Amino acid sequence: MKKSCEIISILVWIYCYTFTTAEEMVNYKYFSEGETVILQSSFAAKGAVWVGPAHNSSNPSPVIADDPFGKQHTWMTTQYTNNRVINPAIPNFRRIKVVGLEPHFRFEISNASLCDQGFYRCFMDPVNSNHPFMRSYVLLLKKWPSNLTIENETDYNTIIGIENKILQLSCNVEGGIPPETIIWRRHGLILQIGGPQRNVYELIPNRGDHNSYLTCEVMTVLTKKSLTKTVRLEIKYKPKVFISKEPTMSVIEGTKQKLCCENIDSRISTSECLQLESLTREDSGNYTCVAGNEIGNGSFTTSLVVFSPPVFVAENKKIQYGKIGKPMDITVKVFSTSKIKCLHLNTMGSLTIKDILKKTVLLKMNFHGVNITAIGTEVQFRLVKLQSFGWFNISVCNTFAMTYFILEVKQSAKYSSEEKAISLEGIVIIVLLILIVILMIVMGTYVRYLKQRYRKRMITTASVQTADEVAHYIEIVEVNNELATLHEQNNQMISTDARRIVENRNISVEQLVAFSNNDNETSEHARTLPDNESHTSEHLDDGYERPYMTLVAQNYVEEEHVYNNTKSNSLNDNSTPLQNPTCRRFVEITEQDATQDNTDTHVFAADSQENVKQNTGEYINLSIKQ
Repeated sequence: MKKSCEIISILVWIYCYTFTTAEEMVNYKYFSEGETVILQSSFAAKGAVWVGPAHNSSNPSPVIADDPFGKQHTWMTTQYTNNRVINPAIPNFRRIKVVGLEPHFRFEISNASLCDQGFYRCFMDPVNSNHPFMRSYVLLLKKWPSNLTIENETDYNTIIGIENKILQLSCNVEGGIPPETIIWRRHGLILQIGGPQRNVYELIPNRGDHNSYLTCEVMTVLTKKSLTKTVRLEIKYKPKVFISKEPTMSVIEGTKQKLCCENIDSRISTSECLQLESLTREDSGNYTCVAGNEIGNGSFTTSLVVFSPPVFVAENKKIQYGKIGKPMDITVKVFSTSKIKCLHLNTMGSLTIKDILKKTVLLKMNFHGVNITAIGTEVQFRLVKLQSFGWFNISVCNTFAMTYFILEVKQSAKYSSEEKAISLEGIVIIVLLILIVILMIVMGTYVRYLKQRYRKRMITTASVQTADEVAHYIEIVEVNNELATLHEQNNQMISTDARRIVENRNISVEQLVAFSNNDNETSEHARTLPDNESHTSEHLDDGYERPYMTLVAQNYVEEEHVYNNTKSNSLNDNSTPLQNPTCRRFVEITEQDATQDNTDTHVFAADSQENVKQNTGEYINLSIKQ
C-alpha cells in the first residue's frame, strides 16, 4: 500500500514537472551564508513534490527562467522531496526537510551556503481542485556591490570635456545580489537612474558646466548605505571676449574713444584696449576683438558710428540779394548724418518768417578730400518781407550737435537777373508770334493781289465781249402801250409782256426795277456788287457765263438819272463819261427818243465808260454778272 502511494506521488510529480509555461512567475529569494531559508508552498495540498538544483545528478531536468538581472537562464534541477520524504541522493539532504502540518508542505534549508543557490519549484495537488499547482523560486546568496569606478577619471577625480562636444560619464560597479541601482546626481538632483553594474550619462557641456560636480550613487536592497563617488568637470572652451555691452557704439566726431577687449574666461581674466583719438567719420565701422586657445578662437564685434554735426556745403551762397519791403527766400543746403532737429534764422532787427520749407536734394561735397554726391536737405526760409539788409545767422542742429552759417543780404540790382533774363521758351514763343504775324501779312497781301488781278481780268473780259457772248444775253424789251402811262406817273416800269430770262442767278425782276427808283437806292445796290463779284468768281472757272439782262427805262429831262446821279445837263458836250459803280462789269445803255426813231447805244466798261444823253426817253441795257 505504501509503495502504491509513492508510485502515485511520482506520477503526479512527473505530470507537474512537465507542466511549465513561459508565463510562470518566479520568486527571487536572497540569503546570507549560514542562514536558514524557508520556501513556502502557499496552498493546502493533499501532496507536494519539491525539486531543486541538480548538483551531481546523472539525469537532471532543465528549467528555463530569468535570473534576477533579467537574463534568461537554464536551470538544471532534480527531485528533492516526495511529500515529506527527502531524496537521500542529494548532497545536502541532511540540511533539508519539509516542515508544517498537513496540508502544508514548506521546504526548509538550514545553514544555507553557496551550494544551495539555484532554482526551486513545488508541485502541489490542491485540496480543493483537481488541477495541480506549482510555485517557483530562485534562491541566491546575498552579495554587496563593490569596486565603484567612473571611466576617464583623472588622478584628481576630474573628468575633462570640451565645450559643445558630447561627454559620456560612465559609472561602473561589480554587481551585487540582488541587483543594485545606479544613480547620477548633480547638486543632489537626479540626472539619470540606471544599473545594474553600469550607468552611462551623456551631456553636451558648455562653459557653464565648467567646475561643476557630479556624483554616482549605487544603492541595494540589502542595506540602506549606498556606494558613492564624485567627480569634477573640467570643460575646455574657447575664450569669450566682449568690447561693450551694446552691439553699437555712437560717438560724436572729434571726440576720443577707448575700445577694450576683455577676456571673461573664468580661469583667467585679461583685457587689451585700443585708444582712438579725434574721431572722424572715416573711423566709423566694425571693430572685432579675437582671443584664442587650444580649443579655438573667441571673438566679439561692435559697431562704432561716428556722428557729425550738420554740415553746410560749399555751394551755399554767402551773399544773397533782396529788396526792402518785398518777400524774400533765404536758401541753404545742409548735410547731416542724423535727423535734423531744429532750424533757426536770426538777424539784427525785426524778422518775420512766413514758413520754413525742407526738401531732400543731392549734394556735391568734399568728404575728407574726396568729392562725393550725398543726400542732403535744402532749407528755405520764406520771409514775409525783408525789413533790412545785413548779416543773417542760420543755425541747424541734429541729434548730436548744432552748427551755424552766416550770410549777408544786400540790395538787389535795379533789375534783377531774373527780370532781365528771358527764358529760352519765351524767346521761342516771341519768334513764333512774329513769324505768325509776318505770315498773316504776307497772306493778306497775296489775297489782295489775287483779288486785284481777278478784277482786272474781269474788266478786260467784259470789254472784249464777243458776238458769241452777246448771243447769251437776254433782252427785256418793253413794247406795249404802257409807256405813256409810265411817263405820266413819272415811274419806270418794266414790261412783263415781252421779257424772257434764259438764266437768272439769284436776281429777280423786282430787284432790277429797284435800280431805277432813285439815286440812293442805286448807290446802296452798287455797294453790294463786290459780293456778287465774289460770287461770280466762283463760277468763272466752271465754264459758265452769267447772262445779261436788258432793261428799257423812261428818263425825262427833269429827272435825275437813275445811275450815277447824272443830271440833265449831262448832255453838254464837255460832260464826262458816266460811271456806274453798280454795273462796273459791263453797262450798255440804249437810248430811245419818244418822238424819234433814233436809237443810240452807249457802252461803259471799268473806269472809261462813254455816256451819250439823248432827249427824253432812254433804254438801258444792263449786263450784270451774278
